[in-house]
Amino acid sequence: MQATGCWMSRRSLELFRTTSVRLALLYAGLFSIAQIESREARVVFGSVDLSAITGAVLEAYRPAAEDKLQTLNGQVAEGVTSQAIAPC
Repeated sequence: MQATGCWMSRRSLELFRTTSVRLALLYAGLFSIAQIESREARVVFGSVDLSAITGAVLEAYRPAAEDKLQTLNGQVAEGVTSQAIAPC
């Protein structure tokens, strides 16, 4: 009986966490819509290092490929960046 009670508590906490995250995303979305409708939305442009992201993805997935006896190779040019929009 003790193990079942523990499982139920963990399951309840996980459900609470998932629901909380979904509600936070919903409220953030509603807030963004309200800002746009009131014409108070502001955005900031920022530089994104695409070379670093691509290199990190290759490194992160290489072990999984090797586990499946596959090879994951790629050449990443240094200093490739892009501008991205981030809400204020």
